[in-house]
Amino acid sequence: MINALRKNYGRTLWIARLLLAISILFSNLFSINTFFGLMAMMGVVISNTVAGYIIYVALTLIITEFLSRMIIKFSFNMLRIFTIPYSEFVVLFLLTLCASNLLAGVIKLVYFITPVAAVFGETLISFVTNAIAFFCLFLVTKKLYLNDKNAPYIFKWFAILFLAFSAIVAFFL
Repeated sequence: MINALRKNYGRTLWIARLLLAISILFSNLFSINTFFGLMAMMGVVISNTVAGYIIYVALTLIITEFLSRMIIKFSFNMLRIFTIPYSEFVVLFLLTLCASNLLAGVIKLVYFITPVAAVFGETLISFVTNAIAFFCLFLVTKKLYLNDKNAPYIFKWFAILFLAFSAIVAFFL
């Protein structure tokens, strides 16, 4: 699978962005109206039309990719990780976020049955799905780029970055 990703980086990155946009829309199906309400409070009226959803997904995708690249670059430089190619890891990270969003969206379908779960489920579901996705990202990274000597070191920093990421997500929800 990774060889297919390596053949054409630009096309693979755009496919990852498209999949991430679809997964963001699916995962945040219940919280989009909150975004529209917040924007209306700030004086920017966005209607619940297709254009409004496209604006929401585009803003979320731009912010997500910018923050992802910034955090990955910072952590690679801080930890002096030179064995993992940056561009390939960005694509893997975006695909991991896509899988996490899709899993969260599937679990959030429970909200149709019990809307009361939406109150407490938002933070818990995102934490659990992100934990599963980031652990799978570590396993793929370990298989492709790491040896047995540096894998525990990288896992420790993956865990620290995941906890920081989860705290930021929980704070903004």
